[in-house]
Amino acid sequence: MDKKIFTTIVKSKDEVEFSNDYVLGRIRGIEYAMCGGSSGSNFATMHCPQNGRRRFDTECSEEEYFAFKAMVNSSYPGLCIFDDEM
Repeated sequence: MDKKIFTTIVKSKDEVEFSNDYVLGRIRGIEYAMCGGSSGSNFATMHCPQNGRRRFDTECSEEEYFAFKAMVNSSYPGLCIFDDEM
């Protein structure tokens, strides 16, 4: 599987009422599980721009990323802006 870097943006609390640190932690856990974190093959960085949004850059395969996207959207619809939506 070819890996590439995907970007996910978590909207701020001002944009989505249920955006909080607990939900952010769950999204990071889903990212870790779906994008190969347990095998040590992924990395993620978090940026906190001034608008309150959080950005993650994750290295994984396209299949892993779209599985991550589907899982997050099923649990937290509308919370994230995914790489293919930017």
